[in-house]
Amino acid sequence: MSALIVTIGVILIFNRKRLLQWMAHDTLSVDGAWIMMRIVKIFSNFGRTLVSTVRADNPTRHVAAQFVVFCAVAIGGVLTILNTSGLDPAQDNLGRPVDVVIMIIVIGGVYGVVTSQSRLAAVVALSTVGIAVTVQIFALGAPDVGLTQLLVEALTVLMIMLVLQKLPLKFGRGPRYGQKWAALLAAGAGLSAGLLVWSLTGRRELTPVADYYLTEAYEETGGANIVNTILVEFRALDTMGELSVLGMAGIAIIAVVSTVRHSTMDPPPEKDRNFVPPPKVPLRAAGSTASRAIMEGWGNAVPLQLLIRVTVPLLAAISAILFLRGHNSPGGGFIAALVGSSIVALIYLASNRDHQIGRPRLPVFLIGVGILLALGTGFWGLIAKGSFLQPLHGYAFGQNLSSAMVFDLGVYSAVLGLVMAAFNLLGATTDSDEGARERADEAYEGELMAPLETVRGERPVMAKPRTRHLSSGNAPSRTGDDS
Repeated sequence: MSALIVTIGVILIFNRKRLLQWMAHDTLSVDGAWIMMRIVKIFSNFGRTLVSTVRADNPTRHVAAQFVVFCAVAIGGVLTILNTSGLDPAQDNLGRPVDVVIMIIVIGGVYGVVTSQSRLAAVVALSTVGIAVTVQIFALGAPDVGLTQLLVEALTVLMIMLVLQKLPLKFGRGPRYGQKWAALLAAGAGLSAGLLVWSLTGRRELTPVADYYLTEAYEETGGANIVNTILVEFRALDTMGELSVLGMAGIAIIAVVSTVRHSTMDPPPEKDRNFVPPPKVPLRAAGSTASRAIMEGWGNAVPLQLLIRVTVPLLAAISAILFLRGHNSPGGGFIAALVGSSIVALIYLASNRDHQIGRPRLPVFLIGVGILLALGTGFWGLIAKGSFLQPLHGYAFGQNLSSAMVFDLGVYSAVLGLVMAAFNLLGATTDSDEGARERADEAYEGELMAPLETVRGERPVMAKPRTRHLSSGNAPSRTGDDS
């Protein structure tokens, strides 16, 4: 082998002139730079094509691709199952007459949402769908989930109503060329989802995991409410992830509002394109009962102010009971927090003018404490049992106690903070003492005299020792003059 290599080397040396001429010759019509430019151009054109599919403010463009992929996967997957192994026979007694009634109500509500020109009417139709689904859940024998759905539906509708204050009364008319495609895509996605539900649910017996939960959950956790024990013990890590998402939603509301200046967030009526003047209604003379009921808010708030004197203590007691009994009966931290949040909603609605519920920093404090309690429970189990979020059990006064109650307390705190942040920020109006922007600033800075001039990401310039605002004439950021 060595002799062969030496021989080849000698031949190359004696023919090096020919070799150099061959190497110096342009064997290709293009060079490396041209090839690189062509590659960059191809990928740039490909990227522009992909971006063009979602390069629009219309949300339809953004979800259309996802819906198309979903329909393709759903229909293709079901057809593959039908052509290979086939579907298992459906279980008996899956349908009842009440299901047909609920389905008709849901279809009517959905039709009202998609055809209504009034935003208020669309919200009412949407709430009809939510209530019908709640009835369906209770009919299926799931009180925990049904109560959760009912409370979430009520609070969500109230928050949507608060948002409607800053929006036009009616929806803008969409382009005609896109409505048919959007309707076709929506119908396809709905039918695909229905096809998946029909083909993949109600066709098998209990899985080994489900059977294990039913037979061993009480022995493992000491709790008779299998729904709650699954949420806070068996899959506590998933629940902590959901808790973090809820907490981040509250922080995101504050952060997003902080990116909009006060003059844009709450403009005066003469600059607000969505401002709608009060309607001219033929009423009795000013000062009469009919006139006050329409033109002034305090008269409508008085009955609710009388009502909350009874309902607030009652709801507080129900919230505490649901929290304490959640391990053994329908209840738990999330449902109890929703009941507690309804107290916040009632107090807010009982006022004839918008006002902030609680101290400015309280929502962020509650969210932070909730997440810290959940993390603390996890590390407590890690130190004591060697597994993160491993629940600890003990007995006191003849009652089985679990560290999952501390975890539930974290859920309660974070949910309450989220609801308070939503009501405080979304409910602010132009006639409020404080605008939405000022409340977002106060959620981090504490009490302010006026909203900051800066937006989120900019450091506010504030008066400090050794600053020269008065001598230089540069006002600090807390003046609220952001026009």
